[in-house]
Formats: sequence, structure tokens, C-alpha cells
Amino acid sequence: MTTREANHRERLEAAIKTLNDDPALSAAGFRETIRAEVDEGDPSLHRTGPLPLLAMKRAEATGTQDLELMGLLGEGGMGVVHLARQRSLGREVAIKTLKPGVRSHKAPLSLLREAILTGGLEHPNVIPIHALGLDEGGLPMLVMKRVEGVRWGDLIADPARIGDAAVEPLLYHLSVLAQVCNAVHFAHARGVIHLDLKPDNIMIGRYGEVYLMDWGIAQELGRAPGGGEPGGIVGTPAYMAPEMTFGDPSRLSERTDVYLIGAILHEILTGSPPHTGPSIFTVLLKVAESAPRQFGLEVPAELAAICNKAMSADPQARYEDAQALQRALSRFVQHRDSFRLGAQAQVHLKALQGLLAASVRDDDVDRAFGACRFGFLQALDIWPGNEEARAGLAQALRAMIEHELEAGNPRTAATLLVELPEADPDLSARVEALRKVKEAREQELERLRQLADSPAAMRQRQLFALIAVFPLTLGPMTAAALKAWFGFEITAELLFKGTSIVALLVGAMIALSWRKMAPHPVNRTLIKTLIVLIGALWSHRALVMIAGADIHQMFMSELVMITAGLTAVALAVDLALLWGLPIYGAAMVVALLWPEGIVGTIGLSNLLIFTMVSMTWRRRALSSAPQEAPSGPAPWR
Repeated sequence: MTTREANHRERLEAAIKTLNDDPALSAAGFRETIRAEVDEGDPSLHRTGPLPLLAMKRAEATGTQDLELMGLLGEGGMGVVHLARQRSLGREVAIKTLKPGVRSHKAPLSLLREAILTGGLEHPNVIPIHALGLDEGGLPMLVMKRVEGVRWGDLIADPARIGDAAVEPLLYHLSVLAQVCNAVHFAHARGVIHLDLKPDNIMIGRYGEVYLMDWGIAQELGRAPGGGEPGGIVGTPAYMAPEMTFGDPSRLSERTDVYLIGAILHEILTGSPPHTGPSIFTVLLKVAESAPRQFGLEVPAELAAICNKAMSADPQARYEDAQALQRALSRFVQHRDSFRLGAQAQVHLKALQGLLAASVRDDDVDRAFGACRFGFLQALDIWPGNEEARAGLAQALRAMIEHELEAGNPRTAATLLVELPEADPDLSARVEALRKVKEAREQELERLRQLADSPAAMRQRQLFALIAVFPLTLGPMTAAALKAWFGFEITAELLFKGTSIVALLVGAMIALSWRKMAPHPVNRTLIKTLIVLIGALWSHRALVMIAGADIHQMFMSELVMITAGLTAVALAVDLALLWGLPIYGAAMVVALLWPEGIVGTIGLSNLLIFTMVSMTWRRRALSSAPQEAPSGPAPWR
């Protein structure tokens, strides 16, 4: 145990001893004690002069005859409350008297002081005192309003007893606490502090009325609680403020009641008072420490902060008065819808994070992001100070920006970046870097597209195709004519030689035109494709010649090979080449039905393909050429 704790233990033990009752004083001597208190100048009794004594004398003569006891309502440490009927007014009232057997001479004075202090606080949330008198034993008797209802503590413990299922318990209890703040602030304005604020000292009437009860240890500022002397501890330890453990009235102030209201708020939020323990000593040590509370996630951060501020160990760190605390609670209630929307958006945010981690399709991601962003924005629209919603929005935006960066979408990422509540230099730099890379890539693709589709490039491509296709068309058709007219036999050796001559001619043509055609990527690709095609034909025919295979089978396999290659190049480079697919397909059918005409069929197919592709390129060149402005005068407008 530290020196500080040891010293505090000694002070607490000394203060606890003062809780023992003083020697008994008979009821017969009560009036003399009252007179002595008045003569010694006790402000709580002397402020109205002899009126309290006169009121008691009148009640002693006639008051008890007007009251008919009906039953017990409740009892405390020293007092007992009965239900009674006031005959003259035909109403039910509550009568508070001392318990039989209470022997402390201060108990009657305490009850009298409670009556005078409470009677001076005429407020809708303070229990009204109807009369003050003496009972048959000569002890003080308070006639109060009879409240039909329940103690607030019972409703906190069992929210089902609130009676309205549509009412959220938290908001209901905060509305009750706001009325308690009203009563306490009114009492403070009259120079009175309650010192025993707790749910069991607050009654909720049948029609929702809120009454602050039990002002028995209340004190006027600068006086000891209940009229006692310095050194005594008063209050309920489970709710007590640190300064109350010293037993020094000079330490007590309006901020002491603020602490007690915070303790009630703690019970609303957690279901239990702030100070609990196995012994009174343990509880009082917790009271003295009053460390900040750690609340669960179910408690809104703003409300947790209000509670901790109200229950600060240092009185100067608390709210300056009950009205300031009430204003803080009212602001929270106004922000409640914002918190609710923010909590719903948090659910959507978790769903979004799960979808991003699972790499699901973008439609689901977009829906989840839209839901959480809308919720956070609505929450901030209601209350711009909702930092939880602001942080959630930033978290969702950062997650989506990362997602868009991974997908290579700098424009979408930049749009989301603008919505971030706070600038993020790292994300901004990454988005800008990707934007530049993407922009450079698009510019290069556009440049290549323009080069590939320019009229000049298409004319060069058309001329090259004409020169290249000439031997591939003229050669087979000439061979077919010689065979038909003169019976000229086509052999594998002859085909190989013809292919070699074509290869030399195409090679020479490529060498002469390469410098003009090479800058255009599509033209360059087509030239390379032609080189591969001629090379494949030459190699294939060389193998056929060496193997002595059937020429018809050679032509059929070449048709299949060329058709497949031309289709692949068309899909990758230029769709105009797809004309080869139906034409070569028809050629294969003709070759199957008329094997003898396969050579002429191939030549004719090459000519048809060249014609159709050339016409397609011609239309493109015309459509992409700049249109001249019409000449002549401008039309009338």
C-alpha cells in the first residue's frame, strides 16, 4: 500500500466513526432544542423567524385530527412515510415522521431542516410540502404530496416497466435526468445542494411526473449537511463524489451534485452505480479515486464523455452547474439520429470490407460502398460534429480508393479522393502517379490508332497487299489454266519452285517498302504476318516435295492452316481480314467437291479476299479523311 493510500485510509476511517449516533434526546426536550438552534442563529431555521415553531403549535392542536392514517408507503434509515387521508380537503397525502425508537437528538432537527429546505423549493420537480407539525409524540411531522408511481431505480433495473414499448429506454431515462437537472439547478439558485441524488430518491408519477425526493441531508451552501458539524460523511457511497469522503462541508459545492447526476447517468448506461465493492472501505477508496470510466461499444462516445466529465475527480474539471450538464445531454439527444445512421453505416462498411477482401464482383462492392457512404453523409448532415461518422466515411473512401487503384482506375480514385474529410498526401501522390501512367498509355494508344487508321497508312497497306497478292493469285490461276487447256501437270517440285520465286519477290518488295510502312504498327504487323505465311508455305511445300505426298492433300492442309492464321491475325490486328474466313471456307468445300480445280479455286479465293479487304480499307480511308467546309455563302438564320 502506498503512503497516499495509507493516509487516505486513516482519513476515511476517522470520518466513518462520525457516522455513529449521538446520545438520545427525549421528545419532551425537542422544543427546547429547536429554540436553542434558532437562538444560536442556524440559518436554515432562523431565516423564517418563529414561523416553524408557530406552524408546529397549530398542527399540534388541530393537524393530527385532520389526518387519518391509511397504511405504510415506505421507510428509510431514520424516517418512515405513511399514507394518510386529509379529511378537510378530501385528498390523500404522505406523512413523513421519525421511526419509532430513533434516539438521536439530531434526527428531529434533520427532519425539520428537510421540511424547511424542501418547502422553500417550489418547483414542479420537487416534492411539495403541504404542512409541518408535531405528531402525538411531540416529534416533527411532514405532510407532503402523495405521489402515485414508482421509484426511478426500479425502471432502470427493469426497462419493461416503463410502459411504452415504442420508447427507447435510453432516451426515456435521459428525459427524466433532464428534469432532475432542472430541479437541482433550481435548488442551486436558492443556495441549496441535495447531496443524495440517486435513482431511488426520484419518483416517477403515474402520468410521467418527475419528483426529486429525500432532501434530508441537503445543505445550504456553507453549512454542514443536515445541520451537523464538520467531520461527518453523508450521502450514499455507491454514488458519492470524492470531496464527500473528507467530511468537510467547505469542500462541497454545486459541482458535487453535478458529480451525483453523472453517477446516475453511469447507472443508466451500465445498469449499476459507479462505486461498488465488497466493503464500505473498498467503495470509499473507489470514490476517492474516481478514475475515468471505460464504457463498451454500445455506449455512444459522446455520452460516455459527458458521464466522465460530470464524474471527474477534480470538481473544477466537471460541468460548472447542472444546467450545463443538461445542455450537454440535450445536445446528445439532438445528435441521436446522427449516431443511429452512423451505426447503420458502420454495418455496411464492415460488409464492404468483407467484399473487398473476398475480391467479389464490382457490382456488389459498389452497392455496399454506396450504402455506407450515404449513411455516413446523412449522419454528418444531421450533426457535422459526429467524428465517428466522419472517421467511418474516411475509412470507406480509403478502402474504395485502394480498390480503384488496384483496378487501374485513376479517374474514379481521384473523384473519391476529393471526398476525403482530410487530405491524404500519400494517396494523392499514388493517384496522380497512376493518372499520369494511364494518360501516357492512352495517348500512345491514340497515336498508334491514328497512325494505323490514317488514309496514308491504309493506301500503303493496300498497295503492298496488291503487290503481295499478285503472285499468290496469278500463279495458281495460270497453273490451273495451263492444266485445263494444255494438260500441263502440276508437281510438288514445280510448286516449291514457284513458292521460292514468290518468296523472293515478296522479300524484295518488303525491302523496298519497309521504310515507309514500318512506322505504322498495323502495317508492320501485317508485313511480319506475310513473312511468316510465305515462310510457312515454302517450308510446307518443301516437305511435301521431299516426302512425295499428294498435292491435293497439301492444298487442303494449307487452306486450313492459312484460314486459322488469317483469322487469328484479323482478331488481333485488323478485323477487315475476317473476309478470309468465309471465302477460304467456301474454297475448302469446292475443293472437296471438285478436287481437280483446287489450284484455280485457291487463286480465285486470294483474289476475292484481296478485293473485299481493299474495299473495306477504302471505306475507312474515306470516313476518316477530314471533311472540307462547304463553299458559298453561309445559310440564312
